[in-house]
Amino acid sequence: MSEYSSQGYIDLALPSLSVRMLRDAAPVPECALPQGYRLEFYRDGDEAKWAEIEVAVRQFDAHENAVACFLREFPQTEERGRRMLFAYAPDGSCAGTATAWFNPDGQGRVHWVAVHPDHRGKGIAKALVCAVVRLLGELNPGPIVLYSGTRSHAAIAMYEKLGFYRDPSENGGTDEAWAMIRAANGQGG
Repeated sequence: MSEYSSQGYIDLALPSLSVRMLRDAAPVPECALPQGYRLEFYRDGDEAKWAEIEVAVRQFDAHENAVACFLREFPQTEERGRRMLFAYAPDGSCAGTATAWFNPDGQGRVHWVAVHPDHRGKGIAKALVCAVVRLLGELNPGPIVLYSGTRSHAAIAMYEKLGFYRDPSENGGTDEAWAMIRAANGQGG
């Protein structure tokens, strides 16, 4: 693993190739947050917290770029408050985020999962993904999709443990992309 992946960052050492994963809505494994952490839904102004996390994980190079993306991706304020989750640490700092979103065709989507580097390795991403999958199952109990890429290979390993698998259609990503992910995760080709 590269320096980036061992810290949970986007692995800039790999080419950026997209992949798509699927999962049935049920069953959802139990995934508890660490003691003292809590989940809360989006509240007005939380886009600044979202942007801070996304910059910290190197998804964006500047806070204002992250906020602009947030406003494009999540235009419906009312829906944010029902489907966007934030994990908070015992000290009140924002530790991570994930969203239960829907594609234009209505398919449930695990969207923009990120955990601040100061809170990595505690199971927060796993708890966020499980909470989002559970929420999507309540809102629309069909198959769930998530999009990722070769540079997020460490996250893909976690998604697979939570029941996600490569989309078998041509939308699932190339064999080359999946071979890179397997190699980066020490799983061979």
